[in-house]
Amino acid sequence: MKRATIIPELYNARIIAACPGSQPPPRGLALGAGLSALLLAACSSGLPCFNQSSLVIDTRILAMRADPPEQYVDLSGETPLQPIEIRALVVEPGYLSHLEYGRAVEHDAFPATFTLCLPPLVSDINASPDCPAGSAPVAQLGAVPAHDAPLVLTPPLALLQQAAARDPLGGRAGLTLRLQMSLDLGGAGTALATKDLSFQLAGSPATLNHALELIGIEQSDDGAHRLPAIGQPLSMKVGQTTGLRPLIGPGAGATSAVETYSAYDNDGVLAQFTEHVTYAFYDGNALFFGTPHNGEEAIYTGAPGDVADEPPAGSPDPPDGLATAEPVFPGSQGGSFWVVARDGRGGVAWASYDWTAVDLRGCGDSCPTLFFGCN
Repeated sequence: MKRATIIPELYNARIIAACPGSQPPPRGLALGAGLSALLLAACSSGLPCFNQSSLVIDTRILAMRADPPEQYVDLSGETPLQPIEIRALVVEPGYLSHLEYGRAVEHDAFPATFTLCLPPLVSDINASPDCPAGSAPVAQLGAVPAHDAPLVLTPPLALLQQAAARDPLGGRAGLTLRLQMSLDLGGAGTALATKDLSFQLAGSPATLNHALELIGIEQSDDGAHRLPAIGQPLSMKVGQTTGLRPLIGPGAGATSAVETYSAYDNDGVLAQFTEHVTYAFYDGNALFFGTPHNGEEAIYTGAPGDVADEPPAGSPDPPDGLATAEPVFPGSQGGSFWVVARDGRGGVAWASYDWTAVDLRGCGDSCPTLFFGCN
């Protein structure tokens, strides 16, 4: 079974090793001689060689979303629970030919099975993140729940009562259930992902979490900032970086995209906090997130270029976006990329953006591919 390593609220944080003798390299990569030598030197020196998590080289569950992200629960059962809508983002490589891929595409035609369970206790550090074997499915769908066709799910009250019964605080600091999605990939095996569903006891002074939404993206080039017109792709140049600044807005029930809220701290004291919104970027190997090279010289800083943080309120944005993207294949090209935003306490949003690029280097098909990854 193929399984993505799941960190709560950071789906498919799997890193694929690609040094000789480990995982096979992605298809269709053509690196310049200097860059190939650099990467092979890193491998031969015993240093790990990893591709960025943004690189889509197989079927991946990038995110799961629950609406509402959190709700009040009456454990007596007198007040019914509100149904939760579940959506998922699944992408896979889109092949340019039978030999190479360069784009990623959304795919929702996989049969999906959903299971609900209690998450492992924090004290059980060796517990599996998956729901126990034999857990009864709560839903089975013929396709991935998409934006216009979500899974509508009402968690069993008995399971929430079990969560409160085993909690030393009786749910005073909130309750969590774990939702597991299993995708049947046919001959490619099975992909799993989990999503924690959050609840607060009725009457709790804690502030419920609300959704956030991705409402656009700002593009910057050489200090010039612009918002692409609705329906128009981002315009880029091969071998040149473009700054990206995702734009977020409040979702249903929220007054701000980044919420200030009340919650119990580790000492059981009600305190004020502010959400920390992060962004993750995904595409195939035609679009590199970060700064892979300067001319023909590869530069590796060790800092990830496919994740970014929303700046604190009142602080200025970096002059060239929160992240950068660079088309790396020779010739005119295009595709789509995805941005996933997370608020750090269960709220998730995503959006896809089209892009096109022109190659102004003047070397035609003999131009090198500037992909900066493992080979």
